[in-house]
Amino acid sequence: MKTAIPVIFLIVIGSCSATRKVAFIKAIEPQNESSLLYVYRPAKSQNRWIKPGLAINQEEKILLENGGYTYFYLEPGRYEIGLILSNRYEEGTTIHVTLDSGGVQYIRLDTEFFMTGNQYSRTFDLVNTTSEHGPEEIMDCIYLDPAGSKSHKKSILTDN
Repeated sequence: MKTAIPVIFLIVIGSCSATRKVAFIKAIEPQNESSLLYVYRPAKSQNRWIKPGLAINQEEKILLENGGYTYFYLEPGRYEIGLILSNRYEEGTTIHVTLDSGGVQYIRLDTEFFMTGNQYSRTFDLVNTTSEHGPEEIMDCIYLDPAGSKSHKKSILTDN
């Protein structure tokens, strides 16, 4: 019995560590006539349970979880990148990016939680971090697969 308890403990600990997701893995560089767009959300305790949807040209692609990243291969051109939130929160920013053939860009989702007077406020902002901090900041994020993502089924980009 004395040896059974440590063995069970090791099995439980081992199974927990086996389910841990892997941190950032660089995507294959874009080929001619395509570009690579990374979108990431650094891990923060603020607003960690809220998962805003990411929309590209008003089409929802994925829910951005805390500490996660995803990427898209897109044709070169100009894109509108926006957030989809429930009615409980203010709309996040919408930004425009121009993707060049063979180029790589990084967009970070910043979230804040603060007090204004006697009321709590939350903000969600997209920031283009292309060559400044993107490659460094994304390293601790885990991959989020758009194919396995749930949907908000409502876009703040098209509803007022």
